[in-house]
Amino acid sequence: MSPTYAPDRTALLRIDDLVVEYPTAGGTIHAVSGVSFDVRRGETLGIVGESGSGKSTLLRAVLRLTPVTGGAVHYGDHELTSLTGEEMRQLRPDLQMIIQDPIASLNPRRTVRELVAEGLRIWPQRVTDTVDEQVRRGLDAVSLDVDLVGDRRPKSFSGGQCQRIAIARALALQPRVLFCDEPVSALDVSVQARILNLIRELRRTLDLTVVFVSHDLGVVKNVSDRVMVLYLGRVCELAPAEQFFAAPAHPYSRLLLSAAPGSGQAPEHEQTGEPPSPLDPPSGCRFRSRCPQAQEICATDVPEPRDIGNNHFVACHFPLLPTVRD
Repeated sequence: MSPTYAPDRTALLRIDDLVVEYPTAGGTIHAVSGVSFDVRRGETLGIVGESGSGKSTLLRAVLRLTPVTGGAVHYGDHELTSLTGEEMRQLRPDLQMIIQDPIASLNPRRTVRELVAEGLRIWPQRVTDTVDEQVRRGLDAVSLDVDLVGDRRPKSFSGGQCQRIAIARALALQPRVLFCDEPVSALDVSVQARILNLIRELRRTLDLTVVFVSHDLGVVKNVSDRVMVLYLGRVCELAPAEQFFAAPAHPYSRLLLSAAPGSGQAPEHEQTGEPPSPLDPPSGCRFRSRCPQAQEICATDVPEPRDIGNNHFVACHFPLLPTVRD
């Protein structure tokens, strides 16, 4: 039997059996259910799935921005889920996040210079030269001239420029891991391309490790070394990006790719039914209620991610055979 996926203990970031549940008046929302993965130093991991799949919740749970119900998050030698608030605060400069709405993430009352310098003034031990020089370098890295933009406020910039300012603010602290939550979904296509090229270049020049969340498979294909697919809070597939896009092995992954604009791929089957509620997810495989090839075992046994070759892990009782893509 193929081995079940286990996070690499030498990886910079390791998530083990993470669970996030929210009690509500109508029942418990199962947002993230037993998710495990790792991110290696200098790698970009793309995380994809429909709205409601748990992508953003997973990211926020890893960063301790939302309560974790179970499991563990390891960053280097630290287990983040067991740290006190102050201990976690000491690590936050290493773990920076870029959110979807760049304008909302910037204080409209502050100048660009003040926004980028804010983290350095909170964390003076991160200042290796001077605050002004690190602000200049951070803005230079995203192709903005501090002499031209430093005294202006966010309202005078476009969405793409605000996203570059947000990236410069994150980079000023010299983080080791950059978490990107739908960082280009609110931007025009041409601006998206510039931001994606920027993230790729910064990863190379600054030796950044990147976790990149998106519902857009085209965007993820552009930036990722590996791809992880989530469906209703569970991992469906985890594979090297080239292998994933050439031959997705989970029925849900195949449907996602066939629905991507410009893919030129027709789905082999039509998915059935509506997405289930996270208040009452299906037993066994959570995709089974919409999967055209579901069988009895899919309702009784939760499929564990297993290696089908070349570190390509699929959580499916009946993974699809590879197909050749042009």
